[in-house]
Amino acid sequence: MGAIAPIVVRHDRCVDDVPAGSQRRPRNAEGTGAMVRFAMYTYGRYSVNYFTRNTDNLLVGWRFGAPALGFYKKAYDLFSLRRANLSPPRQWLRSRVEAAS
Repeated sequence: MGAIAPIVVRHDRCVDDVPAGSQRRPRNAEGTGAMVRFAMYTYGRYSVNYFTRNTDNLLVGWRFGAPALGFYKKAYDLFSLRRANLSPPRQWLRSRVEAAS
């Protein structure tokens, strides 16, 4: 209760500071719609990517059980770790070769 009371008091102060008859909801500024569409597109892509990357885990766990899922997860982690560790040196080497030519 002690942690909730200051929040309630601050909320009451904020509500009291709003003039009577004013809109409590802000109006849409120009460009807000485009920004909201961009955010929806971005989070939609992240969500679809997350579910497509994890569907295989669901299927392996469902079909073969927890032990096989553990081995599958470790194998995927080793595969992605190798790719992540090799990528920066290749980019560094590529930038050096392009700078020299």
